[in-house]
Amino acid sequence: MSLLVKITFEMQKDVLNLRASGMPAAEIAKKVGLSVRSVQRIARVTAYHEAGHAAAGAIFKQNPDWATIIPDPKANILAEVTRLDGDLVSEEGLKEEIIFCYAGQYAELRAGSSARRAKLAAMTDDETARDYILRLCGEDATEEELSATEEEMRAAASEFINEHWALVERIATELLERTTLVWEELDGLRAIYLGEKTEEDLRQWRESFANLDEQCSAIGKTAVYKGSSKQFAPDIISTWSCE
Repeated sequence: MSLLVKITFEMQKDVLNLRASGMPAAEIAKKVGLSVRSVQRIARVTAYHEAGHAAAGAIFKQNPDWATIIPDPKANILAEVTRLDGDLVSEEGLKEEIIFCYAGQYAELRAGSSARRAKLAAMTDDETARDYILRLCGEDATEEELSATEEEMRAAASEFINEHWALVERIATELLERTTLVWEELDGLRAIYLGEKTEEDLRQWRESFANLDEQCSAIGKTAVYKGSSKQFAPDIISTWSCE
């Protein structure tokens, strides 16, 4: 196969959707017109990008309620991490939001992605980070001040990824295996990483969820994720329901 094949957004979307359906990499490669190595690389760098965001959201206690490498047809994006909480008022909170925005591309770069691919994948992240930088610096800030703050926050994001690389790798590995992780799993992985919980705790939660999913299926319904909340905490009965 020619090494000059241009990998388009649509190709990447098809790769991730087919992978989520359970199709083997070799079959995906034939269907999309890429090499098996390219198919595997697309999945890997996407998983690490989202793992960077998810790790930041988890460490900063922003309650990331959803991380997935399945494309969103409505938003026309390849993958995403959504959160329930975020502090957009304090200086510390804004800085954490900016690091969250930049964390994806720096995780992707460390995982071996090209600078061009990482930059393209982070276009929306960069725009959002820019808005937060403007809010952080104030409306009277000069372009020089904004650029200096951006450079400072990019360095902070890179440092964050290096410091918490073990958590990023674990989340990326889980995403490659499961395609989607919910809040209980992400918070559980954070807690395991910090020594607050064990692998057995995560195993038990997944077993409980599997039982709930089975019960929902038995009555012709689906287990629907309702999101985490401070009111209910991570109680599976409160955050999931059969619908």
